Amino acid sequence: MISYRKSFFFLFRSRYTVRGLAIVEAKIQVKVSGMEDVWKQFEENKITHSAAHHLIAVKELRETRGYARVTDVARFLNITTGSASTNLKNLKSKGFILEDDNRFLELSKEGAQLADAVLTRKELLYNFLADVLKVGEEQAEIDACKTEHLISAETASKLEKFLKTQSKKAK
Repeated sequence: MISYRKSFFFLFRSRYTVRGLAIVEAKIQVKVSGMEDVWKQFEENKITHSAAHHLIAVKELRETRGYARVTDVARFLNITTGSASTNLKNLKSKGFILEDDNRFLELSKEGAQLADAVLTRKELLYNFLADVLKVGEEQAEIDACKTEHLISAETASKLEKFLKTQSKKAK
């Protein structure tokens, strides 16, 4: 269990009188000790939500069609070719996607590992939400999609162990 120490700062800015009552406008600031920089870790993820979907699109297109091009990714994701091109260029610069002379795309080893990890985490999250928390299927799919690329490998591993334990208990 995480314990938080909170300290409050009150800054009184002005006093108003409304119908004879004195109203003090105050600004309250809560500082949670030790948690000031946690939000920065969100920015340290290897890929964004959009990038994860682009990697998965390339993976699925190559598996189903045998090839993937920028236009195919755009169609797959229902976005403009320009948007897909910009996002894929970024993934290429990070070494997650490779493009040959004929403009066919494939995932690099690291890109394939990321895509597989995202899909695994999505499945784990979906199963947890739908089977354990009893969230409706559609909402579980939406929420799993929103968080699939955010959780750490450690959290995914623990979630997988938890789900296996729950599955054994149910039998």
